[in-house]
Amino acid sequence: MTDTLDQALLTHHKSKSSTRRRPSEDTKLAASLTTHLSVSALNFGWLRIFLSGHSNAQRQRIG
Repeated sequence: MTDTLDQALLTHHKSKSSTRRRPSEDTKLAASLTTHLSVSALNFGWLRIFLSGHSNAQRQRIG
């Protein structure tokens, strides 16, 4: 690459990183809520799988 192209790329990269905004409180809250709900849904799914397997095992012992 030429020095001019290198300088242009470097300048463009610097300007992009300096104008990046910090996430607002609403964005942070929404991200936290989404993460919490996703983890809760996954845990509930595993609980349902465990309980259905447990009840099937109980039925086989009884019958």
